[in-house]
Amino acid sequence: MTSAFQETARHHQIALHRTRPDLFDHTPTGGRFLGKPRDFVLRDGAANLHPSIRADVLAYFAANRIQWWGGAGPSGHLLSSQIACLNHLYPLRNDALGAREALRRLDPGFVEALPVPCDTDSGYIAFEATSDVDRLTDGTVQRGANNTSLDAVMLGRRSNGQRVLVAIEWKYTEHYDDTDKSAQGPASAGAQPKGQVRRARYDHLIAASGQLRGDVPDDLYREPFYQLMRQTLLLEQLVEHRQTECLGTDEFLHVHAIPPDNAALLDKAYLPHGLGLEAHWNQVLADPARYRVIDAHDWLLGGDGAPIGGPAAAYLAARYWPTAPG
Repeated sequence: MTSAFQETARHHQIALHRTRPDLFDHTPTGGRFLGKPRDFVLRDGAANLHPSIRADVLAYFAANRIQWWGGAGPSGHLLSSQIACLNHLYPLRNDALGAREALRRLDPGFVEALPVPCDTDSGYIAFEATSDVDRLTDGTVQRGANNTSLDAVMLGRRSNGQRVLVAIEWKYTEHYDDTDKSAQGPASAGAQPKGQVRRARYDHLIAASGQLRGDVPDDLYREPFYQLMRQTLLLEQLVEHRQTECLGTDEFLHVHAIPPDNAALLDKAYLPHGLGLEAHWNQVLADPARYRVIDAHDWLLGGDGAPIGGPAAAYLAARYWPTAPG
């Protein structure tokens, strides 16, 4: 089922491709999605990335052996959240001042952006990051596929000297049903039920967590909370093993970037309590200050400060924020 926001965004991207084909290097649509050619999928996914970052992003994913969502290269899907995340944040990767400003807009206590030391060449932001060791017993540490990854991470130093890993989960048009992933059956005949596998992986970590309330585990196996739960457990492991993990850190801040118009994600009455996303998740957390829902437009392009992102700023406004104020 699509949502109203998803349909609005789809129509906007299709119309923008028609009226501003230069933004997509005049690359035609008609790329395949779910086995069919679609008017919201570019035939060359690389054209979905801003020209100023395109070559660097392709080289970065290859050098760090990061799996692209849905295929061997960047998705041509105009609503891809992975592509949206890269378009917004990759320009900060080699921009120390821009990265510091981005951190300060999240928390004025940040005084410095630090290089993130998990890539072949350290920048101020890394993508599809995970632990060095399979801390959550997902079965792999492949970045971007088949395990718990973080869409983007930054590393900041606060004025008290504390090193904080800022984990950014990026959403665009996503929304979810009420499937309980802890109750799902086997993927094939004779296989162990997938719900049991998930419980075996995560229940003991939830029980030992200092951030997740272990008395509400059933709340944690429905999306989008299932994803947030696994990321929180991963972040706790990176703090606990900070002496040996590449991304080991003193503290973490979990940031959820969601367009404010995505009511199907933000404002849905989630089971079992009928609360919206932020209110529901905050009641699960021991320290809600470690979690933030943000509007990426206000964070990077709006507010009182100058836009962050260099030449991509106008492109981002046209592609993703056509109705934003200012």
